[in-house]
Amino acid sequence: HFISSSSSTETAMAALAAVFLVLSLCSGPARGDDGGTGGVAFDAEVSLEDDDMPYFGSRYDKEEKGNDHSPHISEPGVIAYHKPLHPDMDGFKNMRIAVATVAAPPAKTVGDNFYIFSACLMFESFRNVTHYSHVDYLVIVRNISWSMDEDGLEIARKCGITLVERPLFVKYKEAKENPQFYELLHDRLAAGIGLLDYDFLWPWSFEDYDKVLVLDTDVHINRNIDHLFTPDVDMVFTSGPRSRVNGGFQVVRPNKTMLLHMKKLILTPHAFSKETGWFGKGTLPDKQLGAMTLQGFLTYYFHHVMPPSHSLQLSRHMYNFQFDSEAMFPHVTECATIYFYHFTSCPSPQEVSEHFFRTQRAGRHDVCKCGFFRTLEFYRWVLKDKYATLTDNFLYGLRITTGDRVLDRDIKKLRRKKQNDYDDNDDDNDEYNDDDDD
Repeated sequence: HFISSSSSTETAMAALAAVFLVLSLCSGPARGDDGGTGGVAFDAEVSLEDDDMPYFGSRYDKEEKGNDHSPHISEPGVIAYHKPLHPDMDGFKNMRIAVATVAAPPAKTVGDNFYIFSACLMFESFRNVTHYSHVDYLVIVRNISWSMDEDGLEIARKCGITLVERPLFVKYKEAKENPQFYELLHDRLAAGIGLLDYDFLWPWSFEDYDKVLVLDTDVHINRNIDHLFTPDVDMVFTSGPRSRVNGGFQVVRPNKTMLLHMKKLILTPHAFSKETGWFGKGTLPDKQLGAMTLQGFLTYYFHHVMPPSHSLQLSRHMYNFQFDSEAMFPHVTECATIYFYHFTSCPSPQEVSEHFFRTQRAGRHDVCKCGFFRTLEFYRWVLKDKYATLTDNFLYGLRITTGDRVLDRDIKKLRRKKQNDYDDNDDDNDEYNDDDDD
């Protein structure tokens, strides 16, 4: 399956809110920020010819320019929030929703199918608990032939995944046209994972859906979260330990006009500075991770452009639990009560074997241990009862089902080979390997 790139109000308050949204999108942000959508090209159709480039070269990982390892202030893990209401029967039957993630290798080379396999497991955890009747499961890729081989396509087919081809949201050539922007992409603190991060904005263009749940593939849905689709807001989110908006989880209300507005702001010359953030509004928190890409931009947009009523922040000790803060653990009496885990500071069963976790991570907090083994149990059930063929001669599936530590070594060798193949390809591509040091 492929997706090509392409009410009247009842109260005066609703009418005013609608007017405010139109004015904010068409006229731009208040307080002098450069807004509007004029002059920004939006790719209505899938096309890679105009930007046949990687997300960023491997030298970014090796150079690590501008890294800042000084102390930082973490975002609070527990905040006051109002739990949204569950959908009614009409909502379950009629609401059009999707769950989406991004997966693609960094260059024109076939990956090892880890992301499509991880996406399958993540999607299955949502499918297992939802009561919605109409749900699509979307993986955004730049080019299907780049992103997976025949085994990967088979995984997508068996798991009911729709592959959505999209070019880079912020193109490599657009980044290079802005020298300051391009230079900051070398900064691991400011840029995070680089241009790939902006591709998580593509779900804002999926207007065939009422809401889209955007997740990283290292997320496991532990409890029913159907209520997260009901708030009348443009974005539901949580913080991360070093970001007010965590890039690994949002529920968004698709709106192409809003997306165009975002892109206009992102590409505005000198819009971002490491010292002053987006348009001089600072960062939340200080030394925010990914301040110039997805996390920092969404923080700016929904704190300084859109009014507070257009977003809803949840507490990450219950939603998007990232195992990162000891301060959160006293608020979690049992890991089964957490709505979903995000394995950022705790190893995921997708990444390490059971044997490795038991021997090398024995000192982990009980909440991490509980989350790991609860998720591992679910993965094993899925691979045994629903997708048994995915473990046949497939190292990632075998590692989950057997817990064999030898497979950790074998997978590491496989990934090292893939990285070496990519590095050789990178060195041969003079068009984007000129180092830009002059």
